[in-house]
Amino acid sequence: MPADSASMSERSLRPFSSTEKYLLAVREDLAEWLDSLYPDCGIDAESFFAKLETGVLLCKHINALIERLNGIQSPAFLLPAATRYAIHCRTNVQPGTFQARDNICSCLRWCRAMQMKECLLFETDDLVLRKNEKSVILCLMEVARIGARLGLPVPTLIQFEREIDADELRHATSPSSSSAAGSYSSCSEDIDDVASSLSNESSSGGSSLAAISAESLSSAPVGMTTAIGTTAPSLLPSSLKNVDQVVSAPWRE
Repeated sequence: MPADSASMSERSLRPFSSTEKYLLAVREDLAEWLDSLYPDCGIDAESFFAKLETGVLLCKHINALIERLNGIQSPAFLLPAATRYAIHCRTNVQPGTFQARDNICSCLRWCRAMQMKECLLFETDDLVLRKNEKSVILCLMEVARIGARLGLPVPTLIQFEREIDADELRHATSPSSSSAAGSYSSCSEDIDDVASSLSNESSSGGSSLAAISAESLSSAPVGMTTAIGTTAPSLLPSSLKNVDQVVSAPWRE
């Protein structure tokens, strides 16, 4: 594993004491990822938003996704035609200008065409004026997940996500889980068989249970019979409709 990936692994497995520290770790991961894709951009965690605020790097990456998308002919990627046309990018623009904002809007328009959820998108001012850096980071993570489906390199955190999903899928389809499901099924069948046999005995007069009940009551101590004052009748399961009848039975008064 490369040194950068190893260091990112160590950071990602560390607990974060605050949301800010977590977002910083994600920002570092995204900066390393973009720098590996576009070495000439010179992006790092410190200059992350400054390098993105013109929209040029965003447009460059979106167009790379579109190029890869156009090379795939699969029913799994039946998307609106708007997602397959390269977006126009204005280069050599200054941050905060109309041209820079237009670049960012073009990228967000493509994300919406890709049916990304609104909660994962950001507004232009969130990036240009740093109003909501968290939304920008979450949106870029979702864009990276789209790239993962297209076979492009992804940030380390996305790699972790995919490994966890693969492990869960293997666990769900492993023979041990299937045998456990089979054991549960056989236990359920056994319970159903017992319940069915008890129901049949009840409907046929409950001969077995009645015999046991009669034998038990006939062998009851004499003192108990004298204290109760009456001989306990043999009650069949079929004659006890509910718990109230058990409580109000004459031999319990």
